[in-house]
Amino acid sequence: DLSLGLVGSEMCKETALPLTGVGVISRIITDLCVLDITSKGLKLVELAPGVTKEEVLSKTGAPVDTSGF
Repeated sequence: DLSLGLVGSEMCKETALPLTGVGVISRIITDLCVLDITSKGLKLVELAPGVTKEEVLSKTGAPVDTSGF
């Protein structure tokens, strides 16, 4: 599940909470997939077995580069 301390089980574009480590994280690992954080946004690196890119996109709430999948 994409639940990185964010809204529900989705990542969000904005937060009302103060940011304490902007630019520190370069990879997000979840039960569904692995996402790299690049200068262009999120890039899908790996899918968990049985998970589709469509499922990741529907639960992410932000644009994800899925080229290669």
